[in-house]
Amino acid sequence: MGTENIYQMFTRLGGVGFFVKRNSWSHPHAAARVISVGGLTNGALPGLPPYHQPPGAKKLIAMAAISYRGEPAQVQELTSPGTFAYTWIERPTWWQE
Repeated sequence: MGTENIYQMFTRLGGVGFFVKRNSWSHPHAAARVISVGGLTNGALPGLPPYHQPPGAKKLIAMAAISYRGEPAQVQELTSPGTFAYTWIERPTWWQE
């Protein structure tokens, strides 16, 4: 599997619920569970890959439950979901819902 952005992961995995880590998150207990992309939890994203941004449209917002330092996750917007700075990871053993 090559480098992917959040939109490509959503498409490949068939929707949300997957975990990612951003390359700038240095703490070993930092991760995010993607909960929506462009308001969708599954299905086809509008626009063309890899950025799925139709001409003249706003970028698709990716929402995620994000945990920093193993703390309980908070729902926040993932910054720059079109960047290739995120890596898919298995669900962390320390993850709390």
